[in-house]
Order: sequence, then structure tokens, then C-alpha cells
Amino acid sequence: MVFIDLFPAALDMLLSACASHPKAHVRRKSSMLLSSHRGQSVNNIAQSFGVGVRHVYRLFNAWNAQGLLGLYIRKGRGAKSAIDWSCVEVEKELEASVGLHPQKLAKVAADLSEKTGKSVSKRMVQRALKKKI
Repeated sequence: MVFIDLFPAALDMLLSACASHPKAHVRRKSSMLLSSHRGQSVNNIAQSFGVGVRHVYRLFNAWNAQGLLGLYIRKGRGAKSAIDWSCVEVEKELEASVGLHPQKLAKVAADLSEKTGKSVSKRMVQRALKKKI
């Protein structure tokens, strides 16, 4: 059985985070840590919070490694773009292609696919243009 032993300062910090933190996921994760401190097993915590056992172990590892910062959601989640739209060359190619075909995003996508060598969809072009505006 794995339990998290908390020092009084960490216990106070988690109690206040559990009660009044503005982010719901931080309140929930701090409640999981407090449950472990009170002696509940990992399986019991996972079952009562509706998560997997691996999630609880990852939370424990994040708490041990980073403290309170381990409870926050980190950047970098989600699918990564196939093309770096912040690159100056790609941005210039996008502008030039849109200049040639302002009403035909499918042609713009085909031009960019040809120039970059990567698959570019009409939806990707729409997202890039929306971010740029």
C-alpha cells in the first residue's frame, strides 16, 4: 500500500486548495492526496473518484516531484500541428497562396501541401487563417 505522508504545512496548503481553489481539477487532486494521507488505499481512492489506479499513482509521483505545481494541468496536451504555422516561410507561402486563390481554400491547401511536402487540409488552412487574424 502506498500512502502520502504530508507535513503540516503541506497539509494546510492542500486543505485550503481543496476548499477554495478556483480550478476544479486542483480541488479534486488535492482531495485525492488528502484521502491518501487519511489512510485510504489507492484502489479505494481510484474507485471513489472514478479514475484509474494509474492516474492516482501519476498524481502521487507528480506531488512528490513538483509539489503543488504537480496538481496543475501542464501545457502541451492535445494533437500537435503537422506544420509550424509560426514559421516565417510557411506564413509567407500561406499569404501568397491565399492571394492567388482567396475564395478557394482547397486550392490553398493543395498549394501548401505541394510546397511544404506535408499533408495540409482545408480545415488546417482555416485554423491557421483564423489564428492569424
